Amino acid sequence: MASPVDIAQPAVTVTEITDPAAAGAGIELLDLNALQLQSMPLRARRVIVRLESAAVVFHSTNLRVRTHTRFLGGRLAYSTYGPQTEATANGLPLRSGALLVVQPETEVQFVANAGYEGIALLLPPEDIRAHLAGRQREADFRVPRGVETLQANGEKVRALFDWGKRLVDTAARQPELFNESREQRLAAYVELLETLLATPGETNGFEADRSDRTRQAHSRIVKAAEDYALSKMGDRLFDKFHIMRHLGEALDKVRKAEYARLSGRDRSFIKGQKYTLLSHRENLTPAGRQNLKKLLAANKRLNTAYLLKESFGQLWDYQREGWARRFFDNWRASLKWQRLKPYEKFAEMVERHWDGIATYCRPENKVSLGFVEGLNNKIRVIQRRAYGLRDEEYLRLKILTCMLPEL
Repeated sequence: MASPVDIAQPAVTVTEITDPAAAGAGIELLDLNALQLQSMPLRARRVIVRLESAAVVFHSTNLRVRTHTRFLGGRLAYSTYGPQTEATANGLPLRSGALLVVQPETEVQFVANAGYEGIALLLPPEDIRAHLAGRQREADFRVPRGVETLQANGEKVRALFDWGKRLVDTAARQPELFNESREQRLAAYVELLETLLATPGETNGFEADRSDRTRQAHSRIVKAAEDYALSKMGDRLFDKFHIMRHLGEALDKVRKAEYARLSGRDRSFIKGQKYTLLSHRENLTPAGRQNLKKLLAANKRLNTAYLLKESFGQLWDYQREGWARRFFDNWRASLKWQRLKPYEKFAEMVERHWDGIATYCRPENKVSLGFVEGLNNKIRVIQRRAYGLRDEEYLRLKILTCMLPEL
């Protein structure tokens, strides 16, 4: 049974969010924790319109953010998205025209890029059943399992988003329409139900076509492998080895640029020292350490690049994302005036993939991804060799048999 919307709250609340730590404050409908994934000032907005036992919630953000969200009060959440939206929910891609449905009390990890706009329609399941029963369509409805994307006409879903956006815009401009008039709230609630249930696909048992079922089977099998290997790991994860390999490549580009710039005796210090620079100091032989000392003393730019490479390794020692983010911002700021273009490009790459890097900083995620990557590659090879598989059970059997020892 869904709990009623808190009558102590006004029907309309508009919140401008500049601090991600305060993103979940004062909401009875959501349990929300947010993490900012870019270092620029955050300008996010939330508008909530409470319609008796239902609610419409609008979110937008100017930066890439990650949130852990749980919808409270026993309500189903139907979510649709604006034209500039690029996001994921528990790894499912979200875009304009996509319709997501979330089981009550289910936690969802959203990763949203800058320009995100989303409308969440929160309704009690019993209200939807009663509405369909009046039309003798109650058999069309079922409660989803966890998080699902629904098969629906993209234009109809976009029209649903436009309806929700018009509602929240009107409520934000004239909150007294909803705060002071129960009749207005009831009318909007009935229109919400009619508009949602008129969207094709949401009441057809959530049936996917064959190609979608194959992709979903692939996703479920890979997720099972991830759960086995990584327990409660986040949706995306980039481990230390892959990131440090990119940083090593940036250092080598600096080395090559310096070798091309110099001549004579200055160049001789650099020649043949690629792996001396890329190796950890503790792994070098005594002769290698001596060569490294001479090289760093002779070339200031390589000395700076080497120290930056070594210091970046501290990122993996942090066990809280906030402190890791602060370290990276300071490390990136130290690149200013150094004229190290390969390092600046590396920092931009880290910024783009920060959510996965921050996930690796958690202690439970500091593990090798070899098993997951290997299994995912096997699945793709099986699908490529078969030119696609339409039968989910057959795909599962092929994956299981590929790991059996030869007779």
